[in-house]
Amino acid sequence: MKAGNRKPKELFWIEPRWSYIPRLKMEMAEMRRLIMQLKMWLRIVVIVILLTVLAAQSLKRAMPDLEFDWAGKLALSIAAVFSGLACYIGLFWLIPPFIWVNAKGVMRLHGNSHFWRRRAEIRRMTIDTTDPARPRMNVEAVDNKPFECGIAGKVSATALAAFVRETLPELTVEERR
Repeated sequence: MKAGNRKPKELFWIEPRWSYIPRLKMEMAEMRRLIMQLKMWLRIVVIVILLTVLAAQSLKRAMPDLEFDWAGKLALSIAAVFSGLACYIGLFWLIPPFIWVNAKGVMRLHGNSHFWRRRAEIRRMTIDTTDPARPRMNVEAVDNKPFECGIAGKVSATALAAFVRETLPELTVEERR
């Protein structure tokens, strides 16, 4: 067998923007409800200010010659927290998830988190190409909600179905056209 004819051990692709952005919008709406709770942020800022004032006073007593811009650094630290949060959210919008299909199962990697559907959990996989411009893969698992993702243009839906049938022969793979 030639080196070019070897079967791949895994398939991976970058999830298309049309597939992950609607899901990301729903997740961000849920997160926005948590993040935008004004009372919570006010409590946090007030506690940080109080702790800073207490630390400044105790250090001023212990080291009277210490010169430090407490108010400026406090404002800078609060701004840094909010800008870090904004950068983190921005990265989720700009960097798409990666999808891996291999003998262990199916994985979505996005940012710091990954989501697995292990081989033993998977009951059925559906590859939907009814809309050729937006092919989808739906993985149904036992006792879990379905895992759905878009298939990138570089991955052929028929090649994906053949790969899954060969790699995970115990699965039911359905193709919708």
